[in-house]
Amino acid sequence: MSNQLILGPDGLPLAADTAHRGASLSARELSSWRPMAGSPDADLLDELSTLVSRSRDLARNHGVAAGAIQTLVDNVVGTGLRLSALPDYKALGKDKDWADSWSRKTEALWRSWAETTDCDAARNLTFNGLTTQMFRSGQSK
Repeated sequence: MSNQLILGPDGLPLAADTAHRGASLSARELSSWRPMAGSPDADLLDELSTLVSRSRDLARNHGVAAGAIQTLVDNVVGTGLRLSALPDYKALGKDKDWADSWSRKTEALWRSWAETTDCDAARNLTFNGLTTQMFRSGQSK
């Protein structure tokens, strides 16, 4: 796309100066935003501890930030992982009835473990709670 800027009578651009609005150098809201391009390590490592401590503070003390994190957790983890046991009964030399019976029994055993705190070494959280905890702790690194 051409980098020519076409201005209207009000002095505002009529046509985009770039293929992507976010890359525009002439849009009023973006014209002064000129971040340096570097490697991920160069962009982040020197300031990582400050960024992590600030993000943790926001998550604890700012309702909008905490809500955004909770929405992310809800959308990714949801009500938790559910086992859907589908054995390859043909490869195991079994029939469909055996597979259905095995699936029901295995899924029931899974639920009896995952929906209690028996799955947690500290006996505090269910499997869904552990999954949520793991996902949240991975977001701050």
